Amino acid sequence: MRVGELKALKWSDIDFGCRLIEVQRGERKGILSDTKNHKRRRVDMTPQLAETLQDLKLTQQKRALKRGGPFPNGCSPMTAAGYSSGPRLKMRLRSAWKTQG
Repeated sequence: MRVGELKALKWSDIDFGCRLIEVQRGERKGILSDTKNHKRRRVDMTPQLAETLQDLKLTQQKRALKRGGPFPNGCSPMTAAGYSSGPRLKMRLRSAWKTQG
């Protein structure tokens, strides 16, 4: 997945049951648009990624409850994880890719 697609990802794009991510949009310079090639696609998740994202979603739900507000299903998992900037997200992804081999 491209960095802009990760930044535009919403919880509603993630199917934990089938371990799939529906890539529907991208983000560039703070503006949401179609993907780079203007096509939607599905990306398989590893069991480890699915578990990590489920933990992140649970953490975000708990924070929403503490604030007394509803869980924002349309928000970005990457923003919730603190990776709202492209360079920071790229650095973290490179590190993860090296770890995975």
